[in-house]
Amino acid sequence: MMKNDITEFGIQVKKSLLELDMTQRRLANEVGIDEKFLSAILRGVRPGYEYKEKITNVLEKHKRRKALQELKEKKETA
Repeated sequence: MMKNDITEFGIQVKKSLLELDMTQRRLANEVGIDEKFLSAILRGVRPGYEYKEKITNVLEKHKRRKALQELKEKKETA
């Protein structure tokens, strides 16, 4: 894998960030790591084993909030 190739985990995180209109900076802040370190994890330069679960949990939390907000808005317009 080349240095700038993104991992499968990185692809999934990037898709989630796009879906949530969320930046890597915000995700890194919520996980408690530096933005450059997050980028290195997503590219496979650093394994980041101890952070992958937290990254996933933060994204899932935001997805649930978004889904609840969309449901609320749908009910309000019905």
